[in-house]
Amino acid sequence: SPHDTYSRIQEAVTKLMRAGYRPVIAHVERYKATRNDIGFLTELKDMGAHIQVNADTISGQDGFGAKTFARKVMKHGLLDFVGSDGHRKTERIPEIGKCVAKMEKTMGSEYVKKIFIKNPRKITG
Repeated sequence: SPHDTYSRIQEAVTKLMRAGYRPVIAHVERYKATRNDIGFLTELKDMGAHIQVNADTISGQDGFGAKTFARKVMKHGLLDFVGSDGHRKTERIPEIGKCVAKMEKTMGSEYVKKIFIKNPRKITG
């Protein structure tokens, strides 16, 4: 839940890690606990979790605050994946191209390759 506390999120990640999973924390821009404390996000990453932000957040379609947070996540080297958050062909249509263009401008093409190609290959076996 976006309102989950620091301790609840940390506990869930710990349980998953102990069970042998490496969780992907999706939509980190939506959780108060992660959005308000980049240090907590760093801690989750250090625990072994992967970090994912939605494409529309990076491209600025989810508002200035969310875009600023996404840039901070990238600048701190915490981003592992970008999600589409697409649910249907008719609504919440992801515009990955806009996200890629924004990331290339902000972080460079090698960074984009890492996030969109290299990192996903690492988890697909």
